[in-house]
Amino acid sequence: MKARFGLRAKFIALIVAGLTVLFAAIATYTIRITTENLRKSLVNESKSFAAFATKPIGDTFVLYKDSGTIRIEQQIDKFADLNNSINDIKIVDIEGKKQFHRGSENGFDPTPEQSSSFEVVYAYDGADLTHIIYPYIEDFGAHRYSIVYTVSYDAIDASIRQLTTGIVILATAALAASILVSYFVINKFFLKPLGLVSRAAINISRGNLGLKVESPNNDEIGDLAKSVNTMADALKADINKLKEVDAMKSEFMMIASHNLRTPLTAIQGYLDNLLSTGQLSPEVRETLQVVAASGNRLNTFAEDILTVSRLEGGEKVMGERSPADLNKLLDSVAKDFTALAKEKKLVFSADLGVNACMVVMSAPHVRAAIWNLLDNALKFTKQGTINLRLQTEAQYARITISDTGAGISPEEIPKLFTKFHRGTSTMEYNYEGTGIGLYITKLIIEQHGGIIKVDSKLGTGTTVTLRLPLTPSSV
Repeated sequence: MKARFGLRAKFIALIVAGLTVLFAAIATYTIRITTENLRKSLVNESKSFAAFATKPIGDTFVLYKDSGTIRIEQQIDKFADLNNSINDIKIVDIEGKKQFHRGSENGFDPTPEQSSSFEVVYAYDGADLTHIIYPYIEDFGAHRYSIVYTVSYDAIDASIRQLTTGIVILATAALAASILVSYFVINKFFLKPLGLVSRAAINISRGNLGLKVESPNNDEIGDLAKSVNTMADALKADINKLKEVDAMKSEFMMIASHNLRTPLTAIQGYLDNLLSTGQLSPEVRETLQVVAASGNRLNTFAEDILTVSRLEGGEKVMGERSPADLNKLLDSVAKDFTALAKEKKLVFSADLGVNACMVVMSAPHVRAAIWNLLDNALKFTKQGTINLRLQTEAQYARITISDTGAGISPEEIPKLFTKFHRGTSTMEYNYEGTGIGLYITKLIIEQHGGIIKVDSKLGTGTTVTLRLPLTPSSV
C-alpha cells in the first residue's frame, strides 16, 4: 500500500525547506559581507599602521643600529602591540638585504626594485594583501632603508569563524522558532478548517447526507464548506427523487407483470388445448409450438419482473428456508444442464464431491440462481467447456461456475449484476435475455447471506464464485 503523504506533512516539509533556504541565504550573505568588510578594514588599518610606524621605527633604527638592538626591538614591539594584524616587521636596505628582523625567520624578502622604490609597494597573494614595503625617508631626504610589514589574517579568520558559528546558532534558533510559529498559524487558520471540511466531505460521501460542515472561517475555506453543504443537500434531494422514480418503476413493473400474466395464462391454456388435439396439420402444429414457446418466454419475463419487484420491496417471496443438501441440488441441476450443453456441442463437467453439504436455503430459488449462471455461461460459450464445482472452505460452501467463453471486459464487470444490464448495446445484442437474470441471482444469494464474485478475461472465459454459509453441523 502506498504511503499517504498528507497535507499537514506537505506543509511542514514546505515550511522547513523554504525557511531553511531563506535563513541559509541570509546567513551566507551576512557572513560574506562581514568577511569582506573585515578584510577591507584590516587592509586599511595595516596601510595606516605602516604609514604611522615607519618614521619612528626608521629613526630608532638609524640612531641605534650601531649600538645594539634592544632599543630597536623595544620601539618595534611598542608599535606592534598597536596592531595585531602585523606579525612580522623587517628592515631592509635598498638592495633588499635584511638589516633587522622582528618575527619569523622565514619572512618575505623583497626585490631590490621593491626595496629601493620611493613609493609604497603592496604585495598580494591573489586578492589578499600580504606585505607592505614602505620606504623610510630620512630628514635630509636620503632613502637608504625600507621597512617590510607582513600582514596576518589569523585574527580576522578567527573572528570570521566565531561570527559564522554565532550566525549558524542564531539562524538555527530563528529557523526553529519560525517553523513553530508558521506551523501554528497555518494549522490554525488553514489546515484545521480544511481538515474539518475534508472529514465532513468523507462522511457525506459514505452516505451521511444529513451532516453539515461548520467552518468558522469567512474566507475561501468557509466558501468551500458552504459548497459542500449545498452539494450534499442537492445530492440528498437527487437521491430522494431517484428513490421515488425507482419506487414508481417497481410499482409499474409489478402492475405490468400482473397484467401480462392474466392474458398469457388464457393464451397458454388455449394453445395447450389445441396442441393436445390430433387434428392439426404438421405446419399448424409447428406454428402453434413456436407461439407457445414465445408465450413461455414472455411469461418467464413477467415472473422475473414480479420477483424483482417483490425482492426489492422486501416482500418475503422465498417461503420457509430449511437445511438442504446443496450437493444433491447441484447434482439435479447438472443432470438437467448436461442435455443443453450437448445440444451446443460443449463439454460440461460437474465436480460436486461425495459428502453432504448442508445449507439453510430456499432450494427452488437457489436452484434458479445457479441455473441463471449456467444459462449465462451457455449463451456466451460457443466452443470449449463449462464446469460446475462444489467445495467447502471454513464456514462456507463454495460454488464455482467457469467457462471458456467470450469473457467480460474489466469495465463491464462492476455493471454485471445491475438491473437490466445486457453487457452491450441493445442495437448490437445478439443473445436472448432481459438483463435481470443475474440481478435476481445476486438478490437471491445475498438474501441467503452469501456473496458472489466474478473473475473474467476478455476472450478467455469467466469464473463466477458463490459462497453460501453452511449449517453449524456441516462446518
